[in-house]
Amino acid sequence: RDLKTNQLQTHILAGNYTLRDAHNVISLGVDADGYLHMVYDLHGQRLNYRRSLEPGAIDQWTDEIPMTGQRESSLTYPQFLMPTRNGQPGPLLFLARQGGSGNGDAELKIYDTATRTWSDIGTIARGSGQNPWTSNPYWNHPALGPDGSIHLTFTWRTHSLPGNRINNINIDHMVSDDFGHTWHTKVGHELRIPVTQVNSETIRAISPGTNLINQTSSALDSQGRLH
Repeated sequence: RDLKTNQLQTHILAGNYTLRDAHNVISLGVDADGYLHMVYDLHGQRLNYRRSLEPGAIDQWTDEIPMTGQRESSLTYPQFLMPTRNGQPGPLLFLARQGGSGNGDAELKIYDTATRTWSDIGTIARGSGQNPWTSNPYWNHPALGPDGSIHLTFTWRTHSLPGNRINNINIDHMVSDDFGHTWHTKVGHELRIPVTQVNSETIRAISPGTNLINQTSSALDSQGRLH
């Protein structure tokens, strides 16, 4: 939308998409050079990703392309993160779950505008392959600080309880000051990455069977306090 004329430009990206599953969300990101990045239609599926051919162009897109080709085979909950530091744009980040409910990991990628390529920061939270049971992190909407910090809060989905009740436990927290490369607790103790259901920082203990829902929201206020 042109803010001077109020003229609205639209473009239809034709394709066969899943319209009846709320998991299959769309995430739109903008890198520091103004190129648009879009990921869409994922529920445990191979990455669907396109990038605009020109900055700000909504009608010129690449074909579906991989980012890095690594850990992109079974993705859900895609989300672009656009941190800023002191008013300047930071690197575009991409967060998604690899794996499935109760058996998945949080994967983070970073975009380089100079080379126009993605690279893998890697698995930052792992629930797959854990003992005595597997799990997966369900993160709330990440909170981004004006200093470039990224606050991630999440619950762990573990095994189902009797009666087929979903089991989410605890609210955990991790924060990064270097655009996702390293993470620490709220008081600055460095975390071993990937965090697991055993070694992540719990800021609110919630016991099994309490009917905690996954995926809500979080934000930082003007004093840097996490809500």
